[in-house]
Amino acid sequence: MTNLFKSVLFFYRPIINWSVVINVIFLILGIQNIALILVNKLFILCFLYYFISQTKAKQRLIFFNNLGISNFKLFASIYLIDAVITILFVSLISTFI
Repeated sequence: MTNLFKSVLFFYRPIINWSVVINVIFLILGIQNIALILVNKLFILCFLYYFISQTKAKQRLIFFNNLGISNFKLFASIYLIDAVITILFVSLISTFI
């Protein structure tokens, strides 16, 4: 189980930078509504799934399919991890603003 979680984190590692940038942009714009931020991140993740599944990056998904992680589980796990990080980040920053 921990190896599967580590492999999901391996896939999430390049995405985390963009996630933090999106969080900062929302906070600069004054949007502190966590539900709105999470819905926007869900749309972005759906676009990312479409982009990956339609390009040569689809080969990265084959690795996770061979580990027994379906595409839905992979992206749902990424969304849950990202949601937790977003909630913590927005809550922490909004207490200081």
